[in-house]
Order: sequence, then C-alpha cells, then structure tokens
Amino acid sequence: MADLLSFSLIIILLVMSPGPNGVLILRSTSLFGKRSALYNIVGFILAMFIQASLGIFGISALLLGSPYFFNILKYIGSGYFLYIGIKMLVGSFSAKASASVPGLKHYAAPKAYKSVLEGFLTQFSNPKGILFYLAAFPQFVDFDNFQYVDAYRLVAIHGLVLLTWFYFVALVILKMKGSTQHSSAGSWVNRIAGVVMIYFGCVLFFSQ
Repeated sequence: MADLLSFSLIIILLVMSPGPNGVLILRSTSLFGKRSALYNIVGFILAMFIQASLGIFGISALLLGSPYFFNILKYIGSGYFLYIGIKMLVGSFSAKASASVPGLKHYAAPKAYKSVLEGFLTQFSNPKGILFYLAAFPQFVDFDNFQYVDAYRLVAIHGLVLLTWFYFVALVILKMKGSTQHSSAGSWVNRIAGVVMIYFGCVLFFSQ
C-alpha cells in the first residue's frame, strides 16, 4: 500500500510538472474548447501506454542503453517540438477563420483524429516518459512475483492522473479564457504556445 501511494505521488508530481503537454492543453482549450483538449488527453494516454509497455517489456533498456538510439530519440523529439512550435507561430499570423459566427473570427477546430495525434506525438516525443519507466518504475514492481497485470495496474493509475489533471487544467482555462477564440487574442495564445514549444525543443536538443 505504501509503495502504491509513493508511486501515485511521484506520478502526480511528474504529470503536474511544466512541460509540452500543458502547453498543448492551454492552446487547445483556449482556441478550440474542451473537446479538442480531451482528444489531446486521449493522445497523451495512448502514448504513455506505449512508453510504459516499452519499459515493461525491456525494449526501452535496449534502445536507451545505446547512446546512438538515445540521441535519435532525443533529436526526433526535439525536431517535433520545434516543428509544432514554428507551426503555431506561423498559424498565429495566418489563421483560418470559421464563419460560424458572422462578424467574429474564430479558429477552426481540428478534426478529432488530428487532436489525438497531436497529443500522442507531444507525449511520445518527450523522453521523460520513457526514462521514468526505465529508471523509476522498476522500483515499484516486485520482480520476485512479477505479473503483468500488476504492472499495468500502475500504468492505469498514471493514465487516470493524466486524465484528471489535464481535464482540470482545461476546465480552469475555460473559466479564465474569456474571448480568446477571437482572432486577435487567439493569435497571441498561439504565439506564446509556439515560443514555449520551441524553447522545450531547444532544451531537449541540447540536453545530455
């Protein structure tokens, strides 16, 4: 029971720590609303499940044991954050407006699968998840009586924390956002999110 509480606490701190996921939820909720943010969260959970599976089956240890593969993972993740950051910046200057409300420009919400994919790539591109399941996760697994169902029970807790925290963040943003869907305010949200994503990309690129 103590190990379960310790694991839950670590997961809560891991999920709540500032990172690309939070930036994506901020942008999606501000520009497109709660539904788009929920699709992002689905993507987070799917990617986390794969990251956890790589760790549980030992594939992460094989890949990250080689500096070559680790650097490939790092550069792919960095490249994605830089790409999406630049895309946000460019989009802030050339936003496609929706004609749903005459006289008021709104950002057109992406399709569901695009929001899920965006969340998936954002979570999966961050090596922090894989490193957690490689380094910290084994401390909470009893290898003398190992069962996959026990390991995935912990993974389910991680998924529940991801869902709860980022849904809460989305609700808070909805309460605060006012009229950020308007083209002017929305453009600034896009620009700020883009700059932060580029920052995370640079930090990841130069990390050791």
